[in-house]
Amino acid sequence: MAYKYLNRSAVLEHLQEGQTVNIDEYIEKLRFFKKYTDNQGTYITDRRYIEYSEIGLHYYKFDTLIKFFENFKHENGTKKALITFSKNHCLQCEPVRD
Repeated sequence: MAYKYLNRSAVLEHLQEGQTVNIDEYIEKLRFFKKYTDNQGTYITDRRYIEYSEIGLHYYKFDTLIKFFENFKHENGTKKALITFSKNHCLQCEPVRD
């Protein structure tokens, strides 16, 4: 008996400031990519980002983002977060209530 190949692709798109994310879904994606890719992290861009430059481009390791979002969810009791950055260009989030 011959079986057809099962192909599936998954994409972890880079986040950007002003974007709202579902924390549980994003953490699940981060864990998947941490386990199954050779990459160690992903990028998040802030409002200063200019394409093909490094200004406003922030790289975070998967473990760092997983801890960040787990802590954020626990502290704020919310399932969604709005991506923001501080004046010093550090990652922050604001809780989004449904």
